[in-house]
Amino acid sequence: MTTCSLNTCAYPQVPRGRVVHGCLEQGAAIRHLLPHVLAATAYHDDANPTAASVTSWLLDRAATYQQTHGQPGTARPLLDRALRIGEAAYGPEHLAVATTLNDLALVLCELGEPGTARPLSERALHINETACGPDYPEVADTLNSLALALHHLGEPVTARALLERALRINEAAYGPDHPEVAVTLHNLAWMLCELGEPGTARPLLERALRINETTYGPAHPWVATILNTLASVLVELGEPVTARPLLERALHINETTYGPAHPDVATILEHPRLGVGRAGGAGHRPVSVGAGTARP
Repeated sequence: MTTCSLNTCAYPQVPRGRVVHGCLEQGAAIRHLLPHVLAATAYHDDANPTAASVTSWLLDRAATYQQTHGQPGTARPLLDRALRIGEAAYGPEHLAVATTLNDLALVLCELGEPGTARPLSERALHINETACGPDYPEVADTLNSLALALHHLGEPVTARALLERALRINEAAYGPDHPEVAVTLHNLAWMLCELGEPGTARPLLERALRINETTYGPAHPWVATILNTLASVLVELGEPVTARPLLERALHINETTYGPAHPDVATILEHPRLGVGRAGGAGHRPVSVGAGTARP
């Protein structure tokens, strides 16, 4: 069975685009504020909380920024702490706790710990289904995350079914042309590629690309994510000449957005079959777009 190399496809994206889009579009402002957020949250007494909900939320947002900018190892302890605070403040079955569980699971997958991530995603899914019902967008978010963990644990068929369910939920909730739908289209295409179905994956990616270009414009990092995965699919379909300009465009977007040292840039530079690598590339690493649901 021919499959796409997941070292050359972009890592699955994660929904709740409103939050992550803010991290990308307001990167300079957030980067300036981040040390102040970390300093302020450091003063919070977790054992005797006076601002638990705000502190947990700030830690989650700071972690999302760091994950989005290629620092999952730095994001993890912030999410660990946000989870402890959230559980103490809200109880273990609150939707805010489910959000942090979901975000932490994504970071753990990116750090190579899908076995640790899986029960967190399963717990978040249970909370969301119990609180919101089986067809709510927050359920789709968690299905995306759980599918990622299952893929890494060698269960891509089960992961595919979860992503197909997430796509149905998001299309019903948002309509066919919403960026949340584009995220799930990308993730499902990524899984189909891994299952040896690049021909089935291609139209999903082309549809996701149209949605993201319409929503964010032609030079957004989420457009680059789709371009990167679509290029890998085209290579598998025997169209490397068509794939190369897509990958070069993705490289330009990511270098402009993040700078030359970001892991997303390294992923493209070291593509083994399109020859765009440059000396000093940083080795293969999947790209993750961060997660999280905004909450007051």
